[in-house]
Amino acid sequence: MSASPSYPSEPSDPPFIFRRIEHELEVKDAASTTFGTVDTYEIEALRRCRFFEHRYTWSGSGVEIPPTVAHPHALHGPLLKSDDSTIFLIAFDRDLVPGELETIRFEQRFIDRRAQFRPYLGKAVEYEIASLRLAVKLPMALRRNVRPCIHLASDPPGLMDEPPKYTWDETGDRYMLTIENPPIGHRYAIHWID
Repeated sequence: MSASPSYPSEPSDPPFIFRRIEHELEVKDAASTTFGTVDTYEIEALRRCRFFEHRYTWSGSGVEIPPTVAHPHALHGPLLKSDDSTIFLIAFDRDLVPGELETIRFEQRFIDRRAQFRPYLGKAVEYEIASLRLAVKLPMALRRNVRPCIHLASDPPGLMDEPPKYTWDETGDRYMLTIENPPIGHRYAIHWID
């Protein structure tokens, strides 16, 4: 699964500065059929804006439950499909003005009915991000062979020579990969073998 905000404007002209992006994926069962995500974006508006557009790809096949958006923001319209991606809009509770800081948080659930989910959580860096955190919570049976990796945009799929180090969170049940100021064009991921 991978996620990113997307905008109709060019990547070089995003409407926000991304202070912090956190993507967390929880695999709810050892058969890898039920999943939950929690996404948090801490942004600073660069221009007046009312909506946040989120795009993700999910390799599973089955049910994608629309996200639950944390108050005071709200989901705006249905999930939209575009090629292999799903897009949805989040409406702010007001127009953001340049320089205004805002936190967006939403949760989503997925059910893979055809066992097509590929075991990874990834994020391509398309814009400047001050802090990126990926976290994966796995059932005990899937906690072997977890590996973080970085791909350059021009690299074929595969691990780099020196992958980043992941850590455990304070509860000891999540693998976390935190990168400060990740370079544009890199793709970060946590893979595991199920």
